[in-house]
Amino acid sequence: MKLIQTTFKHTILLSGLLLLTDTFLSCTNIDCPLDSVVVMTINFFDTSAETSAPLDCTLSIAAAGTDTLLNAEPNVKSVQLPMSIGAAIDTLYLIQTDGETAITDTLYISHTNEPHFEAMDCPGAVFHHITDLSFVPHTDGMLSYTLDSVSIIRPLVDFSDVENIRIFYHHPADVSLSSVGR
Repeated sequence: MKLIQTTFKHTILLSGLLLLTDTFLSCTNIDCPLDSVVVMTINFFDTSAETSAPLDCTLSIAAAGTDTLLNAEPNVKSVQLPMSIGAAIDTLYLIQTDGETAITDTLYISHTNEPHFEAMDCPGAVFHHITDLSFVPHTDGMLSYTLDSVSIIRPLVDFSDVENIRIFYHHPADVSLSSVGR
């Protein structure tokens, strides 16, 4: 009988220990996002076709007050860029070159910055909410296209890999054809 009581006590103690261990481990095994990088996605579109189209040039992108974010990439169709976590407006210089001519379009992105925490064990992040876009197209030099318009597709910039901004370019030939047809 004493052997049964001792075995029963050990079983209860072992069960309690396993329960505490499982509870302790479950608190530290939090599902943190696997891709915890916050970047906005910008896609480039042809205005006349209203389809995504690569730029017919080499594109570099620099942010005001920082280094180059994208350096001389040919035929860019889409880019993913970080946003400022301290400023309310990001200024991006879109520098395009065809080998002979270089032009710069300026894009202003107004946004709010919202701290985001999944859990104490996960790294913190800053989500952004795009509130407004404006741009200044180049006035010097000439390439085969010109920045026409920009639009916000999804204002929330978070861990999701989705399109946030769409930049439309048109070819000057398209403009002259559409002007003649009016």
